[in-house]
Amino acid sequence: MNSRRRFIRSSLLSGIPFLVSSNTLFVENILANNSPAMTWEQVKPGTLISFPGDYGSHPSFRLEWWYLTGWLNSISSSYGFQVTFFRFGTEYRSKRNLSFDSSQIIFVHCSISDPDRNRLLTTQKIGRQGIGPVTVEEGDLLLQFEGILFFRKKQVDEYVVKINERDFNLDLIVIPPALSGSNYPPVLNGDNGFSQKAPDKKFASYYYSRPNLSITGNLGLNQKSKVSGIGWLDHEWTSELLRDDFVGWDWIGINLIDGSSLMIFKVRRKDGSIGWTDYSFFDKSQNKKPIYEFNKIFNNKEPDKLKTTDEISWRPIKTWRSSRSGAVYPISQSIFINEVEYGIIPLMNNQEIDATQSTGNYYWEGAVSMTSGELKIGIGYLELTGYAAPLLIGN
Repeated sequence: MNSRRRFIRSSLLSGIPFLVSSNTLFVENILANNSPAMTWEQVKPGTLISFPGDYGSHPSFRLEWWYLTGWLNSISSSYGFQVTFFRFGTEYRSKRNLSFDSSQIIFVHCSISDPDRNRLLTTQKIGRQGIGPVTVEEGDLLLQFEGILFFRKKQVDEYVVKINERDFNLDLIVIPPALSGSNYPPVLNGDNGFSQKAPDKKFASYYYSRPNLSITGNLGLNQKSKVSGIGWLDHEWTSELLRDDFVGWDWIGINLIDGSSLMIFKVRRKDGSIGWTDYSFFDKSQNKKPIYEFNKIFNNKEPDKLKTTDEISWRPIKTWRSSRSGAVYPISQSIFINEVEYGIIPLMNNQEIDATQSTGNYYWEGAVSMTSGELKIGIGYLELTGYAAPLLIGN
């Protein structure tokens, strides 16, 4: 039972513990029953990702998340937003009944970055399907948790986001980029969607993105405002994510001014060194390109072709200390591509998500700009995990 308690109190994804506080006893009872242990499907290279089926949930895998972020502009202001659904499979399946399905735990995090008032508005949820309106569908994207709804309109390949919370409301239509009236399909990160997280291929996810999403709708803060903007959607699923000696990651997803997109992540060891790193660079037609071509477009340089992803490096420029968690986050960074420097600049300093009432963790999830010298070349989001405490995935 001690090992089970450690598992329950450990964390997954962005430092998320399995369950905390009053939920712990409930889950321990599930784990202690006589239900058969779940054998989770493993991520394997060469597996074909197909749509629309892979837009939906994959409950045979242990961990999954859908992550939508973006910049929104009203007549007078700019905002950042995120909505993220997490699905986590419990270690043991309890007997299903009509009241709830305890084999899957659902988490939701949403936030609005409001730099004019220097405030971050957040909401967080934890629950199970069958208790109230909590839905995570297979086969296509349909996610709901009470007043938070995120789904894909199949006939037109558009997304709808509705968030009705006490502090803010969002009602958005999200449209992928298109050519000649036909939407581009998702881009596949890593090796055709097989995204390695360590030298050992055991630690990997299936990972696709939809960058450069066009967004229109309404944002309700003190009053309702019409907004438009640009967004980024990620979807990943896995059963083995991080090695024990990896503590967290830095990730960026940037929509670039010419319609191309850049994703880079690094996974950090306990001593701060990089345990693994990878990138995806897609042009405006969503063709995958080597990273050295980035410099040709955005810095008018033609350096030697990159031979390894180690030729992408990060350097902190500005840190911010949270008064809540005590974590020190590198919220402004320089990213070097073949020694050519690009800046990552936050929309505002305090974009730390305090999820201690749902998932028991802190992480920084914020709107940022990317610069080349004095020129802004893109906007997107930066994610910083494992700075308040190491991530422990199912240990």
